[in-house]
This record gives sequence, C-alpha cells and structure tokens, in this order.
Amino acid sequence: MKYVLDKASMKQCDYCTITKFKVPGPVLMERAALSVCEEIQKRFQKGTALIVCGTGNNGGDGFALGRMLQEKGFFVDFLLIGKEEKLTDDAKAQMEILKAYGNKIGTKLPEKEYTVIIDAIFGIGLSKEVTGSYGELIRALNEKTGYKIAIDIPSGICADTGKVLGCGFLADLTVTFGYLKTGLLLYPGAEYAGEVICRDIGIRDAAFGNEVPKVFTYEIEDLKRIPGRSRTGNKGSFGKLSVFAGSSRISGALLLSVLSAYRTGCGYVKAFTEESNRDILAREVKEAVISTYLEKDTLLKEEETSDLRNTYEFATEVILGPGMGLGSMAEEITAYVLKEDKKPVIVDADALTIISRNEKLQEYLCFSRDSRKFPIIFTPHPGEFARLLSKDLKEVKENLLQEGIAYAKKMGIILVCKDARTFVIDGRDGRVYINCSGNEGMATAGSGDVLTGMLAGMLGRQMEPYEAVCMGVFLHGLCGDRAKERNGSAYLMASDMIKELPEFLE
Repeated sequence: MKYVLDKASMKQCDYCTITKFKVPGPVLMERAALSVCEEIQKRFQKGTALIVCGTGNNGGDGFALGRMLQEKGFFVDFLLIGKEEKLTDDAKAQMEILKAYGNKIGTKLPEKEYTVIIDAIFGIGLSKEVTGSYGELIRALNEKTGYKIAIDIPSGICADTGKVLGCGFLADLTVTFGYLKTGLLLYPGAEYAGEVICRDIGIRDAAFGNEVPKVFTYEIEDLKRIPGRSRTGNKGSFGKLSVFAGSSRISGALLLSVLSAYRTGCGYVKAFTEESNRDILAREVKEAVISTYLEKDTLLKEEETSDLRNTYEFATEVILGPGMGLGSMAEEITAYVLKEDKKPVIVDADALTIISRNEKLQEYLCFSRDSRKFPIIFTPHPGEFARLLSKDLKEVKENLLQEGIAYAKKMGIILVCKDARTFVIDGRDGRVYINCSGNEGMATAGSGDVLTGMLAGMLGRQMEPYEAVCMGVFLHGLCGDRAKERNGSAYLMASDMIKELPEFLE
C-alpha cells in the first residue's frame, strides 16, 4: 500500500522532516536530485540534457541534478525562468555551486535538440494558471524531441486535482519524492505525468504525526492481504451470495455477475431473477441456485415475495441491480433489499437508477446513515452518478473525487466511482482508495457486472468491507491489464477478465 498526499500534506511532511527530525533541506534536495539522476542513467548512459529551472526548490533540484549528470558524462545546458533574485535560499546555493564550476545559466531556450529534457520549473506548489512567458516556454518544450522528465510533478498540473492549469509539461517520466501526489494519479494529470516513479529521499511516515493520510493506492504486493481459503471450510465459509438481477430483456449482466462471483471464490450463489433467465443461467452456471418471478407491471405475488425474502435471508452478502430493469417489480425488490439492513449490499446499474428517481428512498438512505448496521456499496459509472446527484455529467466528471467524497459522507455509504481512475470512498471515516490498475480496453459492456461479482467474492472472504471493496476494484483492474496483454485492448471482452482470475488468486 502506498499513501497518496495532497500538496498541503506533502509540504507539512517536508517541514516536519526539516524542523522536527533535523534533516537539512539541502540534504533532501541532494537526495532528490540523485534519485532522478539514477533513473536517467537506467535509461541513458550518456547524452545531452536541457534542465529548465524555476526559482523555487524544484529549480534547486534541477540545478543539483544537472551537476550530477555532468559528473556522469552528460553535456548539460541550464535554463533559468524567472528572476534570479527570487530564487529560494537552497536553489540559489545550488546555482552558485554550478557557477563555481564554470557553468553558465541561460535565460533563453536553445534551438537545438537534446537526449533528455528535464522540467524543474514549478513543483507541487503551483496554484494559479500558467500564462505568459511561462506558458510559451512549456508549450515550446513539449514541441521539442527528446525524452521528457518532470521532477516531482509536471509543471502546470495541479498536485491536488490533476487538472491542467493553463498548460502542462508532457512528460514521459515523472520522478516524485517521498509519497505519490494525488494529481499524478488523477486524469488528466496522470496522462501528463507518463510513467510515475516514487523515490525515497529520507521522508518517513513519522512526519505525518497524528494525521495518517486517508488516501492510498494498492500495489501488486497487496494481493497478500486477501485471506486464503481454510482447508476445513465448507461452501458456506466463503460467502453465500444472493443476486437480485436480470430481466426479461437482459440476461448477460446477471450471468456475468454470478460467474465472476463464483470465480472470485464465493462458495454458494443464489439468484432471484425474471423467469426467462432460468434456462440461460442454469445452462451457463450449473452451480447457481435459482428462484424466479414473472415480470409484469404490478407488485410481486405472495409466493414471489416469499421467494424474495428467502433469497435475501439465505445470503451473507447481496448484489442488487445488474440488468434488473426499472419496472414496478424492480422498484419493490430494490426498496425491500435496501431497507432490511441485515447484509452488506452491492448496489449497481438499474438499482442505482431506481434510487435516483425515488426521493423517498434517497431520504431513507440519508436518514438511516448513522443507524445502519451493514454497509451499502454503490458502484456508479459517471452517468449513473450524475443521475444520483441530479447534476450535469460534465460538471460531475470534472469534480468526480470531490463530488464522490461529499455524496458518500451524506449517504453513509461505500462509494465506488467508476472511471478511468476509479475511486473507493468510505463515507463513514473518509478513507479514499485511488485505483491504478486497469486500462482503456475495460471500457466494454459487462465490465461493471464482472466488477460487481468480484466485489462480492472479496466480501465473501470475510475481509473488512471497505478493504474488500478496494481489493475487488484492484483485482478487477489487474485482470483487465492481463487480458489486454494477451489480446490487446480492442479485442478485450468483459468475460476475458474472469478468465484471468487464477493469475492472482489462490
């Protein structure tokens, strides 16, 4: 697990490291520069380098880096943007070292090309639009050939949101220090950052004090967090899942959710679905237990209501919504499942739309947030989330993380905001997981249904619910990445992700 910090938290860590733990700022600067130098040497043994430095400490990192590259045999040109009298003390000290060695610091962009171009202009502190000569320079750097490297964060990218502040440096590689920054993981910042490598420069977790970060991401090593299967367990030991999904028009969402849940480790899966899905599900997933109802424009009959209750009571966790439709029966099932509060419930697809249209159900969920005993997990894509918020889709996408945090807190839910970067937000304690697995090939019909099944599989392993959901999202992305490696993104289908599960699960 890696913590992800905003700029205020990172600045506080720097300050605490320097003042409380007595690590001098120039030492951190030297170590930062050395880490970038090492990454460059992994890719290029020699060549030419242009280092563009601002007047802050990011520029100081750049000056120090250039000196180290010269020692390794690189020919280095230095460019200072900004007035020399505005240099920070540490940056000025680094520039004076260069001058003492006979280096000249240019003020105009050379017309020649370079092996590597290093952006050391702004760092994480930028908060205003990049305009004027700064914007012109960054755009000119983007036009040059050569391998482009950003120190800490590409200039022009907001460290908190990933938004482009006017214009941004397009890096092939970003070497950041201490901890990942939110803006490096969120789009469009993630696209500008290119490959992101986080290097240790001597800032330790002790610098957090009593404020441990609530934002994090997983790495492949975190799969070890998934509990194994007990040799003495039975089918009830690994999750009994009830799936309320499917309609007379849609069967695939039900099928994918059930199959994904079984393949992720659920011991027993029972479906409550429209009658026309019985033969399809029984043929494709012989292990599934099935109860059905006949779809009509009225409420469930007494026998169907009994089956609904029995299916719900059977479960240790519940899936609600995939392909279920929006009719009166689907509304009745949704209201019943959400109000029972006896099991964790994963709410997806049509159930989310039903909630967005039902003010009373929304009021109930909001009112019951503090008394609720079991977690409710919403898994909307941006369109579904916009409907839940009754807001414009463009507005929601531009502020997805902020909107998600506010909504999860209001409703007291675990919210999975599905997008190019999926967030998992705990509305109770404010934890935020940013998922970095996955790829564009997963933007295909049924991908969300596969995810829903994987989330249920993780819940069935008796993990803490929020961690189970985060791990399910991570696993889903890993399977998508492996499927892309095998087949390419254009060829990828949702069912391909299920086939990759043996690569990552015991």
